[in-house]
Amino acid sequence: MASHLITRRLLPLVSLAAALALFAALLAGGPSADAKTTIRLRAKESGGLSFSKKTIRTRGGKVTLVMKASKSLNLPHAIAVEGNGIDKSGKRTTQGKAGRSKVTVTLKKGKTYTFYCPVPGHRGAGMVGTIRVRG
Repeated sequence: MASHLITRRLLPLVSLAAALALFAALLAGGPSADAKTTIRLRAKESGGLSFSKKTIRTRGGKVTLVMKASKSLNLPHAIAVEGNGIDKSGKRTTQGKAGRSKVTVTLKKGKTYTFYCPVPGHRGAGMVGTIRVRG
């Protein structure tokens, strides 16, 4: 009977200790390598070619950039990322149709990358920006 009482009293404490240990381990490890961030932006043509963002700040790891193009746009657009060994482009949108271009890359902490529209002439016309990854 005494051992039953001890077990009943210790079980909640042991469970609490295990939960705290798990929480501490998660905090110490930071975000997992599988953590994924999605960043959304729009292609713009009014006032010149551009994206809705010029600078993106994010954490390291797997990042997906999703560029939306409305059907009112007169040109095709896409999203691409380059720098630090990365050179990857999403598919082009079709002019006059709503669409999106998506690219997923793994970014390194403390590094800087460039995102741009890979359609010929668009980068030089202003469809370019910077991704700054927190260190």
